[in-house]
Amino acid sequence: MHLCRYNHKWTTPYLPTYERQDRFINEEHARIPQIVAGIEGWLNPEDAWKLYEMAYFANGPILEIGTYRGKSTTVLALGIRASGRKTRLITIDRDSASVSAAENAVRLFAGNVDLQAIKGESTDILRSLNEYFTFVFVDADHSANGAREDLQVVDPLLLPGGFLLLHDLFDERNEREEIKEYGVPEGVFEALGEEYLFYGRFGCTGLFRKREKESMDAAEATALAHVQNILRKEQVAHAATRERLDRLQRSGSYRMTAFLRNLGSFTEKVNDVLRKPRSLRGANRITVIIPILNAFDHMKRCIESVLLHTDPANARILLMDDGSTDERIPAFLAEIATSHPDFVSVMRNEKNLGFVQTANKGMKLAAPDDVVLLNSDTIVTQDWLTLLRETVAEKRHVGSVIPLSNNASMYSVLHDSISEHPRDIDLAAASVRKQSGHYRPRIPTSVGFCMLITRDALEHVGDFDTAFGRGYGEENDWCMRATEKGFAHYLDDRCFVFHAGGVSMRAVGHLPEGKISNPANEALLEQKHPSFRKKADAFAESKVLKRIRQRALRSRTSNLTKPRTKIGFLLHQHIDAPDAGGTEWHVHDLVEELRQTNECIVLFPKKDRFLALRHVNDLCMRYEFPLLGNGEERLLEAFRRALTTLEIDLLHVHHLLGMHAGLLSIPREADIPFVVTIHDQFLFSPTPHPSVFTDDRRNGFERTVFATLLRPAARIIAPSRSAAQNFEQAYPQLNVPIVRIEHGMHCHDRTFSSPPLHPTVCFLGATHFPRKGRDVIEKLAEGLLAEHIRIVFAGSTAEDWPTLNSRRNIRFLGRYDRADAVSLLKKANPSVVCILSMFAESFCFTALEALCAGLPLYVTPAGALPEMIERSKAGRVATGFDPAIILPDLLSYVLSDACKEDRLRAMMFTVRSRKEMADGYGALYAEVLAESAHTAVPSEKNPREIALQKA
Repeated sequence: MHLCRYNHKWTTPYLPTYERQDRFINEEHARIPQIVAGIEGWLNPEDAWKLYEMAYFANGPILEIGTYRGKSTTVLALGIRASGRKTRLITIDRDSASVSAAENAVRLFAGNVDLQAIKGESTDILRSLNEYFTFVFVDADHSANGAREDLQVVDPLLLPGGFLLLHDLFDERNEREEIKEYGVPEGVFEALGEEYLFYGRFGCTGLFRKREKESMDAAEATALAHVQNILRKEQVAHAATRERLDRLQRSGSYRMTAFLRNLGSFTEKVNDVLRKPRSLRGANRITVIIPILNAFDHMKRCIESVLLHTDPANARILLMDDGSTDERIPAFLAEIATSHPDFVSVMRNEKNLGFVQTANKGMKLAAPDDVVLLNSDTIVTQDWLTLLRETVAEKRHVGSVIPLSNNASMYSVLHDSISEHPRDIDLAAASVRKQSGHYRPRIPTSVGFCMLITRDALEHVGDFDTAFGRGYGEENDWCMRATEKGFAHYLDDRCFVFHAGGVSMRAVGHLPEGKISNPANEALLEQKHPSFRKKADAFAESKVLKRIRQRALRSRTSNLTKPRTKIGFLLHQHIDAPDAGGTEWHVHDLVEELRQTNECIVLFPKKDRFLALRHVNDLCMRYEFPLLGNGEERLLEAFRRALTTLEIDLLHVHHLLGMHAGLLSIPREADIPFVVTIHDQFLFSPTPHPSVFTDDRRNGFERTVFATLLRPAARIIAPSRSAAQNFEQAYPQLNVPIVRIEHGMHCHDRTFSSPPLHPTVCFLGATHFPRKGRDVIEKLAEGLLAEHIRIVFAGSTAEDWPTLNSRRNIRFLGRYDRADAVSLLKKANPSVVCILSMFAESFCFTALEALCAGLPLYVTPAGALPEMIERSKAGRVATGFDPAIILPDLLSYVLSDACKEDRLRAMMFTVRSRKEMADGYGALYAEVLAESAHTAVPSEKNPREIALQKA
């Protein structure tokens, strides 16, 4: 955080400002550093001179936060005494000795001054203090959180026009990363908004002045009184009154007047009326137009979010495939249209026309509806369309309305502080809505990522200009033309829609690499509308937009003030990666359960950087630590910076696939306790999934390296008995406690179906991989079909099984989202679920999904699978891995009464919940921290010198 953001053009004249040379108020002022030199404390001469001056000219009560031994308190008291005013001085410190010392010092140096010295936490005292101040001096907690908390409580108590002097704002320790307790600038600039002007630097202090509110003039007072009468009579339906309320609320000029302070509940009444939606009865229906060009994964998430959060009674969806080359897209769109025939329509351009022509085509097809142009790389949230429609209904002459987003040009909020996980997006949207000021300001232009356009405006203004080619700038041009015809554009600051940005355009080369807009289209826009840039820049600096951004930021940072344990989770990739497996799912579940009471920081490498995702309640913030320098040390150094910068209290290591094994040495070097969970066979084998038919264990040197690196660990965590046994066999001399904590999962719906009439076997999971039994399954399938047993594949597609995809009595349910696994299994309703792993799994989520669905299991004798049968009593374990042995045993089982009895046992089996699992980990973390695992056992050699190979 640098201070260069405050430059001289923002300051306003401030007199008097006395310099060091000869412009002092009096002799005492000139000598004040020497006068208080004998009092313990820290004040530069410039600090003391400015403090004396501010006390001398203060025309009302003075507040000091942070007394220490009374040095600054004495300077303030001397300035008050010299002024001749009977100014009241209140000083607060949490230390009783400091309070007593300040009282004695003031009595000795300044005599009888109106001083009240209070012991206690400043935030607690100020919340109950019935006093307003003209000058406040803050020299208390130097951390970012401490400074922010103090200023947030001080702000309501500082009168408009009052001064705020902040000590240590320019202390060089704020810029040194190794000094964690100093972060004053960060806290200051997060807490102080546009209401504060920066007046200058004096020593290591910074002086700010709170803007004075304009007085309410007679016209405003009359208008407001009129509105109050209307409110009391509950007659607020007509638009003129609403416009007057909007204008008065935006002006802010009434907020500090005695008139409004005496009204009591008036502000709340205004807010209630403003937030009460007008009836949407009779409002135009909306067609949501989604132009699509490849980017399958983004498109799929977008459409799923629209289906989830859009009411079919008031809208329809038009999916426009603009010549996508991804073969998955036509099939997916057809499936969506078939599943929602009255809600979804699909159109396809045989060749790619670009966004502009596709949007124009869609807007014509949607007549007479209003339309929403929605990019296919967006994710909409709850009530998104209802909120936008309300704004159309409640404003006049609406041309277009847009929501807030993380990626929406100047209307962006929460830029890098939100992940693409649906839960984070939904919670962020809810927080933004809760903190919204309901300003819904008029804006110079909309942004086309999610743009509601009224049919009235389309009929008067026309389509997008095709001169803008394949896209970028066409919506700005349209908005300028609409404004010229009398239409207005609005930003709905209650609504948030996630936007990835530029996915389709960049993928097909229509957006230059490294650019966020098209330079040629920018030039065309400037040529057509020379005033556009000036209007856009003016709104970008407007007060209302700054307030909207501050409220959005407040919605994400309000949960950060409470102290929490910071738990780091280290693994090889993002927990929501497209190819995520059991390790990522487990970490995801832990984060979801623990983020309400802890800070959960997920750490993983990505290309040339180390990423950290910090989860706190509904907040997810992203941090990047570039790999600097050359060689493998770069990764270690970036990881070290991540741990120290984010102040991790405890590190939970999950996976090091593809990473340097020496990462395990970093927490010990940083005095951070760490625990390790066993996932698959990585700690024992060079490959995570070694076959049961090979002896693919790590050699002696590798085991020595890992044993050395694992020795300082506080705990080794095993999700199953077999995982613990494998670890003990691999590292018999390693004296680290091993604890068992089984993974958990959500299992809410405990309604079940009767067995199918026709025997059916389900092969569940990524069975198309050899390690999941592909070769065995292909041979079993032939034998099962010969005996007229039906087969279902859930987790793989027909394309994955070219030798089987044309056979009768085989169904392919395709890949599925983890959240849909149980419902998918219940719908398929097989007789038995087969999991035929060819390696010793440390845990098996797919087996747990089958038990949640109330289905019996047939498994290979590998790893944790037999344990799950042993615990649930709901299945059978094969006697080997040979398909010739498995086939008759499986046939016998699926046709037996034992299979039906095991189905009942599966229905009765209690699956360990995610919360139970998280509670176990929470207790373990607390235990490890309480043990103060800083006393790690030293090794004879530097582990990083030993671990010179990649894990």
